[in-house]
This record gives sequence, structure tokens and C-alpha cells, in this order.
Amino acid sequence: MDILLQLWNSFVGFLPQLLAAIVAFFVCWVIKIIVMKLVMKAVKKKFDPLMHMFIKSAISILLWTVIIVVVMGVLGLNTASIITALGAAGVAIGLALQGSLSNIASGVLLIVSKVIKGGDYVSINGIEGSVVSTDLMFTHLNTVDNKHVAVPNSGITANNIINYSFNETRRVDLEFTVSYQDDVTKVKDILNRICATTDGVLNDPAPFVKVLSYDDSAVRMVVRAWTKRDDYWDVYFGITEKVKSEFDNNGITIPYNQIDVHFFPPVEK
Repeated sequence: MDILLQLWNSFVGFLPQLLAAIVAFFVCWVIKIIVMKLVMKAVKKKFDPLMHMFIKSAISILLWTVIIVVVMGVLGLNTASIITALGAAGVAIGLALQGSLSNIASGVLLIVSKVIKGGDYVSINGIEGSVVSTDLMFTHLNTVDNKHVAVPNSGITANNIINYSFNETRRVDLEFTVSYQDDVTKVKDILNRICATTDGVLNDPAPFVKVLSYDDSAVRMVVRAWTKRDDYWDVYFGITEKVKSEFDNNGITIPYNQIDVHFFPPVEK
């Protein structure tokens, strides 16, 4: 009974601190929500959308750390010792999670360097998609077939990044084959006319139409046409579709692989 009484007296004595800690937690929590809203409002005005998730995650972790230290201080614990312990724990966790820290550092590098930004269409390690956001660990992409891909940040900075949205214009490269019996000059005129009549093809730089190579069974032609980046696929498919119909209308042959089968009568013995 004496032990229970002592425990009860200790609890009653500690109750004011516990209640104060609970109040402090809720007050800090409300302040955190307000601060996060104000910060994100300012971030959305001044920073690229790619940075929003990253900044939100970093500030949230920082505020939660402050809340924990404040609550423990209200409980009467030695906050200096707590901060020291958190620092030591941070070092230990950092050594154990070097890969994760590498992702965080790479995320910071991506945002500072502005190599990619929200909405850019990129190719990373063979994965193509539009950039949605970058957080502490991953950069998120949406592919053209609506798949969501999370790419580790360290895997992005350690490899080449192809950003198809970085420049205002892109070049459409196409190759076509014609028969050796066809007039190359006529073929070039047809291809130039197709480029001139396809919506989205720019006049400056002018389209480039030349003989690329002489293959075993065909002459290979190359077409290079410049367009605005948003019109790339319209121009690509537009030229490709027109070439078949224009070649047919002008008697231009598109070679294809054929197999000749010869039957010989059996040899009489």
C-alpha cells in the first residue's frame, strides 16, 4: 500500500507537467499547421512546383523535431541532453542510411541546379515521363501510358538526363527508303514539298532532305525538320503518313524484303 501510495503521489505531482505538456503539444501542433500553410503559400508564389514537395517535407521534419524538444522540455527533461542524444542518433542513423542521405543530397542538387522542373518531359535511365515533383527521396514521373514512376534522386544525378522540354524547338529526324530505279531528285522534291505543307514544320531552320546511304536493296533518304517542342509528335506522324500517300501518287517505290521461291522438277535417275 505504501508503494501504491507513493506512486499515486508521484503521479499527482507529475500531473500538472503532463497536462502542460499535452497543452504545449496541441498548441505547437496548431502553430505547425499555420506555419506550414504560410510557408507553402509563399513557396508556391516564389518557387518552381518541383520544389514544393521537397520544401514541405524538409520543413515538416524540422517542425516536428522542435515540437518534440519543446514537449520534453515542458515535461522537465534536460533538453540539452535530448538535443545531444538526437545529434548522436542522427549521426548513427546517417551512417546506417548513407544511401538515403545520398538521395536527399541529390534532391537538393536537382532543385538548386534546376536541371529539371515540374512538367518537363524527361528521360532518366531509359524511363520517360513528365516530372510531377521531387521530395526528399524520390523524383516522381508520370509516363505517357499513365504509370507513376518514383526514381531515386541519387540515380538521377549519377546518370545522364535527357530533358525534352528544356529548349523551345526540337528536330524531327526521319528516314525513308526508295528503289534504285527511282529518281532521287524527284524524291527529294516530294519530301521537301511534304515538309512545306505539314503544319508545325518551321521554315527557319529550313528542312533538310538528303541521301543518307546506299543500302543493299534501297537508297536511304533522311529528313530533318525543326518544330516547336509541343508540335513534335504531330509533325513526326504527319510527315510519316504523307510520305506513303505521296510516294504512291508519284510512282515512288518503297522497297521491302521479298523471298523468291523457285520450284525445280525432280531430276530423273
